[in-house]
Amino acid sequence: MRLAAIYIKRHFLFSEPQTINLGGKYFYTITPREGKENKYDITRIENPQFIENFWGKKISLVSAIVGENGTGKTSFLKSICLSKTNINDIVLVFENKNNSYEIYDKGFLDNSIFSIDYFTQTLDSDLSHFSINSFLNFNTDFVGLSEFNLNNFKNLVLLIQKQNNEKLLKSYLRENFNLFDAVKIKLKNNLKTETYWGDKTKRQESTNDLIRLIIDKFGAKNDDVPTIFTSENFIKNLELKLLLAVININFDRYNNELEYNINEYNDKESFDNFLDKIKEDYIANKLIEDNNGDIDNQKINNIKEFYNFIKTSDYKEDKGNRILNLKEIKLFIDKYENIKPALDLFDFSPVKIDENNSNYSHISYSTGEKNILYFLSLINKNLKWFKKNIILLLDEADLGFHPQWKKKYIKILTDFLPKIFEEIPGFEGVQIIFTTHDPLTLSDIPNSNVVYLKKEGEKTKVLNQNEKPRKSFGANITDLLADSFFINDGLIGDFAKGKIEETIKWINLERHKKHSIYQQSYEIDEKEYIKHKKIIELIDENVVRMKLAEMLDELKPEKNFQKELAEKEIKYLRNKFNLK
Repeated sequence: MRLAAIYIKRHFLFSEPQTINLGGKYFYTITPREGKENKYDITRIENPQFIENFWGKKISLVSAIVGENGTGKTSFLKSICLSKTNINDIVLVFENKNNSYEIYDKGFLDNSIFSIDYFTQTLDSDLSHFSINSFLNFNTDFVGLSEFNLNNFKNLVLLIQKQNNEKLLKSYLRENFNLFDAVKIKLKNNLKTETYWGDKTKRQESTNDLIRLIIDKFGAKNDDVPTIFTSENFIKNLELKLLLAVININFDRYNNELEYNINEYNDKESFDNFLDKIKEDYIANKLIEDNNGDIDNQKINNIKEFYNFIKTSDYKEDKGNRILNLKEIKLFIDKYENIKPALDLFDFSPVKIDENNSNYSHISYSTGEKNILYFLSLINKNLKWFKKNIILLLDEADLGFHPQWKKKYIKILTDFLPKIFEEIPGFEGVQIIFTTHDPLTLSDIPNSNVVYLKKEGEKTKVLNQNEKPRKSFGANITDLLADSFFINDGLIGDFAKGKIEETIKWINLERHKKHSIYQQSYEIDEKEYIKHKKIIELIDENVVRMKLAEMLDELKPEKNFQKELAEKEIKYLRNKFNLK
């Protein structure tokens, strides 16, 4: 089941009703019946670019809403959500697998089996809670930080605690704190006067005293400001963040012990032992929490074995990080099969894995990488809110991405979202509709799946099929971008590239079969032939399209495909330049 078209009766963006097609099997025209409220005449014609299961398993459709800033992309996307306001102004057309269709006013869509969920990267303080058919924010305060002070850390922990999102906390700490070479932690002069933990002044002051003790004992001095560096000192920023989190979350348990013994930690080994104790306690508590207080001794023993293995394995040192041999870890995990579910508990350990016994360099994740990881983590955490049929509305979700990550964006979504949603009972499929003003991402989207919005005076116009730009899917990105960027591995989106390579591989295999059959007639699989012919027709890069058409023509006696493409191009040029 997929949302194929949207009819908007009234909207401040548009001067007249709009039928918006998203690239389903058919293009729809919806006309209200004169004098009859909520009655419509619907006609449809087949979409020649549509290919069943084109996006992969359980991805029903991917569509893009494109337009410059001010055209109303976000407003349009929000109008699709099942809000209680103006529910009679929107009509949704859904296609079924048997080629039938169903139409719904927004207010009558069955929320028990269908969810439409909106995501945005922009921070909106009025939209803070995640729930079905409401708004969830990517809090961009959490990403792109090269320096992380205690106030930021306080905000992070408080928000994570408020949302009860332990997985996000673990993911964020892992991705942010064990990868920077020099993340600084600076104590402000007025630290004690700031209410870092609500009204719990005693806890705040005691915690600050403990932090000062740690920094006075182990920190380096830089312009009279206590600072702890990742690489230069043995206390890694990751370990300190974990320590602070545990102290505040489990204040009564660790406060007295740490305050009493801090001056006894005269060397790296003694302090590491204390950190190990905190980590072990955290892992034990997390195990009990995840298993509702009921875990078997075998699982505990397996985790102890793995923890000890990490601590005692031979390793190299790289700026304070352990470099482990991946082959040894594989052998250990093969021996203790039940250890695999426990691996996620070791996100806090500053362990690096070396597959070829050579050091990996430190990596600093980009904002785009962090946003993708954060988005997938957020989806995974909130699975309970999704229904078996899902429409994801992604508003400017590629904002701030490096071009290299814009190339990967659609492929990442189509590869990973079905795997995440598989955990939903009865999951049937997910549909993705995203807005963008960047043409780079469009290289992965067939032109029939792109809705182009154009500003005309005070209103917005939806371009029809004849008015659309001709190129998107598989088009050379240098033709789509006003400015050129250097991008590795080609200049088309990875999803389109994968489809083109799949077609080339199939053609080469069929050519080999055709020339290898001795005294037998070669018979082509017509279904596969039509599928790959359609993929070639989608490609908007002329040289690639014609070369693949030439290769495809070699598989049949009649070589008509190149001729068909050439005739279409001639017809287009005649119409464009009013030639007879």
